[in-house]
Amino acid sequence: MLPIGMTSKFLATSTPEGWQEVAEAGFVNFELAFDCMMAHQQSVEAMNADAVLRRSHALSAGMNISSSHLPFAFFFDFSAKDEAARKRAMEIQTDTLRMISDWQIPIAVVHASAEPIGSEERLERIMWATENLAILGERARKLGVTLALEVLPRTSLGNTSEELLQISQSGTATKLNLDFNHLMKETHFDFIDRTAEHLITTHLSDYDLVNERHWAPGLGDVDWSGCVKRLMEHGYKGQLMLEVRDTAAIPGKISSAREVMELLQGALNK
Repeated sequence: MLPIGMTSKFLATSTPEGWQEVAEAGFVNFELAFDCMMAHQQSVEAMNADAVLRRSHALSAGMNISSSHLPFAFFFDFSAKDEAARKRAMEIQTDTLRMISDWQIPIAVVHASAEPIGSEERLERIMWATENLAILGERARKLGVTLALEVLPRTSLGNTSEELLQISQSGTATKLNLDFNHLMKETHFDFIDRTAEHLITTHLSDYDLVNERHWAPGLGDVDWSGCVKRLMEHGYKGQLMLEVRDTAAIPGKISSAREVMELLQGALNK
């Protein structure tokens, strides 16, 4: 079975006891997500302090920090039309990668853009995203970190397998991350078939196939057993990383990691 992990966003308030419960529920891996909302409302320094705390709690629970999630949206968008904004975003993302490297975390998930993006600006934004992602990918490699570009929903850049492959330069600038609740323009099976050779990690959460919901697996319409089977048929050996929150996995109002694991196992065994 593929290793199963949990995002650091799962617990609204991070505590050693909370992450011990997550580990005891069977989650082996941990994804350290940098809180972009905290950076927006307070500061990048506050965001980094939160990451330090959550990392410490995960380690104390004996979890393996297998991946990280770079901050996104707001002033982290390196596809922005404004040159100064792009430069600032690249500087922050590079500094964050240095932290990730210092902590010896092998994978960093990255978004190509914020949103909304109008059709009249899309080609220009794709150009900036592609150019800057290649630079960021090379910086990451020199630091011993592999970037994984995430498929995104709605008008974001990289909202189809075709566009994701274009921006990642067919997986040569970065590898890819499949977020199951972001697909809105193609089926999960088609996406996996087109991108599998470049996929190195995943984000698992369920939805109604209409818009992202971040429900616990089994509470929406994703064919989890079929999708994981298709991944493994393509030779996928990465992790199954849950990206849900303890207070927001509605419907169901999940409040414990054990409940999430039971739902996931049920969905996988259908």
